[in-house]
Amino acid sequence: MADDFRPKLKAFAERMVGLAPHCTNEESTKLYLILPFLNFLGYDDRNPNEVRPEYSADFAEKYKGRVDFAILNGAFQ
Repeated sequence: MADDFRPKLKAFAERMVGLAPHCTNEESTKLYLILPFLNFLGYDDRNPNEVRPEYSADFAEKYKGRVDFAILNGAFQ
C-alpha cells in the first residue's frame, strides 16, 4: 500500500494545481481543495465523528479560537 501512495499523491497534487486558479475565496478553496484532500487521506468529511468544521481550539487561556477543520481520532469526541 505504501508503494502506491506516492504516485497517487502526485496525481492528486497535479489535479489540485489545475483547480487552484478557481479557488477565489474561502468557500471555493474548501470545496475544491481542502475537502477533497481530507477524502484523499481517508477521512469522511461528512462524518462529524471524523471531521468537524469550525472546531473550538482553546489550547490555553492565551490561545483561544477556532480552527477551520479538526480531524478527530476518537480522543476528543
